[in-house]
Amino acid sequence: MAGRRAFGHIFKCPNREGYYLRVEWRGVRCVRKGGATRKQAEAKLAAISVAVQGGKDIEDALQEASGKPSASSLSFTQAAPLFLEHARDDYKPSTFQTRIARLRVICRASWARKSLSQVKREDIERWRAARRKEGASVATINRDISAISRLYKWACSFGYAASNPVERLERYSEAGREKTLFLDVPEANALIHAADEAFKPLVVAGFHLGARRGEMLSLRWRHIGFEKREITFESATTKTRRTRTIPMSPPLQATLEAQYNSRKVITKDGEGPVFTVPGTGRVYTKHMARKALPRALRNCDGIAEDKKDQITFHTIRHSSATILRAAGVDIADIGRILGHSVLATTLRYSHAFSEETRPAIDRLGELLDGTDG
Repeated sequence: MAGRRAFGHIFKCPNREGYYLRVEWRGVRCVRKGGATRKQAEAKLAAISVAVQGGKDIEDALQEASGKPSASSLSFTQAAPLFLEHARDDYKPSTFQTRIARLRVICRASWARKSLSQVKREDIERWRAARRKEGASVATINRDISAISRLYKWACSFGYAASNPVERLERYSEAGREKTLFLDVPEANALIHAADEAFKPLVVAGFHLGARRGEMLSLRWRHIGFEKREITFESATTKTRRTRTIPMSPPLQATLEAQYNSRKVITKDGEGPVFTVPGTGRVYTKHMARKALPRALRNCDGIAEDKKDQITFHTIRHSSATILRAAGVDIADIGRILGHSVLATTLRYSHAFSEETRPAIDRLGELLDGTDG
């Protein structure tokens, strides 16, 4: 009779909570969540071992022990919540909600009710062609396919599926469909000057850092290094879940120093928010920013009226990159500054910025104003 060591073992996944089981029985290999504690995992492994050695099918034993569908019958729709549970810590909350919404749409497909092993590439090709006819953009469909692929990679690693049907599925070309809306230097400076007292520091930071709104609103004073002229965005607040540190331009440093000197709430641990409502110390929120941008645009004479309706806060990020590129800054340096995930993966740059990017930020500071410009 096979012992527990030969039957399966308990292990921990890097960056995952709890314990996992890897089970092998008569040619069937499976990975399952064992429990929050090692003791729970040991109890579950023992229950599975007793069941299969008593003659029960391995799939039935796994289902009985975990209360989840077996690998042979698990459909895409059933797998989605299990995958999301596993992947929750990989995303910041807003991104995670986007992942939920995307998978909810995908799960409406008829093929999503098949078991994972029965879904064929042809099923998904027909589905995406139908989505295209319904009016979904190629960018949306490509992201849907990426979401399907991520789930299948997880399913394969945990024994729920043997292969990924979209692994070699060619994505639709997005050539010529890139977002082109951006503000040039005069328009950017006009928007900075049109912003109200509370909104202006965030606008300045947006143009000078090229950061996402949520990343900037998450900044605390401990993230600001005035002496080294650098700002650190921690992995917990970035879309890519990677920490990045980038230099400050002189106008941005002046803006943040003014914020620091006028702060109403002083904390010893540096946890005070960088962006606050003047005179109150209240945290400046994304909802305030959403209302402030249209007001600033209405007061801005330096931007064409037909262009104002298309501008969002993300336009500021896109404009920052465009202005840098027009100034001759290397595309790799722009990727480092903005934290683009593809460049981060390709270039494998470190968490700290390279001193080579400082001239790029200084060049941005020469072109764009600060709060006192």
